[in-house]
Amino acid sequence: MTQLNNSITITGEVTISHFGADGSLIEKKIVKNLVVTSGRSWVASRISSAGALAAGFLGVGIGSTAAALGNTTLQTALGARIASNGGIASGAVTTYTTTITAGTASGALREAGLFDSLTAGIMIARVTFGTLKKGAGDTVVISWAITAA
Repeated sequence: MTQLNNSITITGEVTISHFGADGSLIEKKIVKNLVVTSGRSWVASRISSAGALAAGFLGVGIGSTAAALGNTTLQTALGARIASNGGIASGAVTTYTTTITAGTASGALREAGLFDSLTAGIMIARVTFGTLKKGAGDTVVISWAITAA
């Protein structure tokens, strides 16, 4: 009997674009993220009858501890989570885009997380990215691409 060996790798990449109050691009960062253990379980539940909630909420924070598989929340969340575009799938890649508007989550941002709920729920992925100093009048656009390959 032939045995099949299939594996799926789940990876992510986050693009963070920081714009000043005048709309000019201040900086752009592209970083790899970690799909945490709870996120991997979330992916498995999406193909079962248990059917987890769809991802689509982004949280940011000021924590700087590197992402780890056991993470279930941000180290130090800053403000409330923000709804994304709900995720747009193209082949094996689903991209979630969130805009953090002026007057929201201002400060020294260092981490972000992708969640399936506005308040509690499951963390899908987490990333740290150095310090991004978001002023009160600034806007930050985060595009989170999750790839299953």
